[in-house]
Amino acid sequence: MKLTTQLLACVFAAAFSFVAVAHAENEPGTTVAESMDLIEGEGVKAGAINTQIIQKTARVMSIDHENRTVVLEGGEGESIELEVGEEAVNFKQIQTGDMVIAEYLESVALFATEPGSGESAQIASAVALAVEGEMPGGMIADTLQVTAVVEAIDYETRTVTLRGPLRTTTMHVDERAKRFDNIKQGDEVHFVYTEAVAISVTKTKVDKD
Repeated sequence: MKLTTQLLACVFAAAFSFVAVAHAENEPGTTVAESMDLIEGEGVKAGAINTQIIQKTARVMSIDHENRTVVLEGGEGESIELEVGEEAVNFKQIQTGDMVIAEYLESVALFATEPGSGESAQIASAVALAVEGEMPGGMIADTLQVTAVVEAIDYETRTVTLRGPLRTTTMHVDERAKRFDNIKQGDEVHFVYTEAVAISVTKTKVDKD
């Protein structure tokens, strides 16, 4: 599932293509944080969530407010000139030396519960933008949630057959997956995938004597 370009049009045109090269883990100006945690709580038989957050920064090298263009420089010294649309209402707030920060989040959650509503699939999106007068910024997030029903399960071979909203599939469950024996025929398995991008512009601090 790809993020739409709505945030880019509203905040910084095509800036994401430059400042949020999401999977470049070793580039200067890029930081990566990953985590995996068990999902526990009332009604959850087994589950885990894996999250990755990547931050990319770039500096505003030059800006033309009249023609609505900006030149950004990344951590490796590469630069790109962007045209910023009228949708970015706070464009005049940006000045040379400001930092553009893009954060990319991706999380995958998979957990099993007692029978409930049955198989289903749904997609949700959310957009938030900085108010007029503030520094440009915004966030867009897409979430895909799919629920499947356990039709069959083999504890010896660690395979489970899931009936989803579109098809039925059989999959092998990794040995590292804990509490597999808790899952029973008829249970529901929930898959939640979230992808989000946040872009902000900050002023560079000036050292005082």
